[in-house]
Amino acid sequence: MKKLIFFIMVVTIFCISCTGFFPSQEFEIVPLGTGNVEMISRTNIYFVNSGNSFPVDIFSTHTRTEKINTSTVQPFQTSSDIPWLPTKATEYFSFYLTYYLPIPAAGVEIPYIPPGSYGASFAEAIVHFEKRNPVPIHNIKSMIPGNALLIDDVGIVIKNNFSTAIRLQRGNIVLNPVGSSEDLINYNNSGFYRVNPAANTSGYRIMKSGIPANLPSEIEALEAGHIYIITVNSAGNPVLDDSYPLTMSKF
Repeated sequence: MKKLIFFIMVVTIFCISCTGFFPSQEFEIVPLGTGNVEMISRTNIYFVNSGNSFPVDIFSTHTRTEKINTSTVQPFQTSSDIPWLPTKATEYFSFYLTYYLPIPAAGVEIPYIPPGSYGASFAEAIVHFEKRNPVPIHNIKSMIPGNALLIDDVGIVIKNNFSTAIRLQRGNIVLNPVGSSEDLINYNNSGFYRVNPAANTSGYRIMKSGIPANLPSEIEALEAGHIYIITVNSAGNPVLDDSYPLTMSKF
């Protein structure tokens, strides 16, 4: 008799659970870095880049190998909503930031990760369940001293106003501009190079029609953290347009 009563109780509990009598929460583990899975969670995050004049990429790990999908946030903009797994009420999730500093003379942007001591390399937020959660991105101009050098190497911009293509060499090594698979800079184009600091510039040559030209004589050394802007004029002569330390005061 006891066994029969126990069996009836088990069957009853099973039937009730099948009717949805017991409430359940709607959670979904959202795969980071993908946008191909249909999301059913109503928990979202969005990134607010209201204080920076340059774009920012967001990553889910400190190694910055897992970029969060659709998370490049343009200057003074807010990202679209991204489904996310909620945290506990007092738990913060860390998002890792890469800023892109523009070099207008070359039409390029330099990826920049602030040193940890400034506290601007990541953002944190509590992600509340079934809410639209903002993640503010730091205004790094307010966190990084205006005179702090932003790069350890050297940036060289070369603009070509000569009639034929040119290229930069270090000794016998032909250098490619950043982001380019070609070593040539065609007429009316620019190239941006990142090189090591050097006590002198004697190892560098700008090749034009097979003829080498030295860097401008005003550049006595390639100083760490500096940008040098050079134009090869219509006569084929390299001219120094500008040089400056790349600091936050430039933005």
